[in-house]
Amino acid sequence: MVAEADEQRLTQAVVQLAANAVRYSDDGSRIWFRVDQVLGPEGPEIHVSVRDEGVGIDEEDQQRVFERFARAEGARGAGSGLGLPIVQAIAEGHTGAVRLLSRLGRGSTFTIVFPQFSAEAPRAVGEGAEPGSGHTGTRATHRSDDETDEPPRREQG
Repeated sequence: MVAEADEQRLTQAVVQLAANAVRYSDDGSRIWFRVDQVLGPEGPEIHVSVRDEGVGIDEEDQQRVFERFARAEGARGAGSGLGLPIVQAIAEGHTGAVRLLSRLGRGSTFTIVFPQFSAEAPRAVGEGAEPGSGHTGTRATHRSDDETDEPPRREQG
């Protein structure tokens, strides 16, 4: 699968999502990576997903985690609250968005969605929708639980 995209920026976004998945998951839990080509309303899209079995994000915090310096209630570690706004800016730089599906105690799935072929070249972070420039995650698309699969239950054993 080939797409018009900034490979370094997309790698940065996926690494950030993977680091968050590790930070908010227990040792020994699984993390999944998935890349799909999906027919979107305006043509083929690329969906890059990172799914974990971590603590999940309360519905009230799901918009807020895309705000600069914001951290979810009970956040683990010493993060700065800049990771997800940067991921969102990278997605928007590719004329895309970040989707979040999460439930407390069940884990989270973050999906970067962008057109496979775009009329405009990907913008660098800081061009257009800069993290914290008043943009608070309103372009992030949040799907309800019945629109997508839930993360699997953790196996006992």
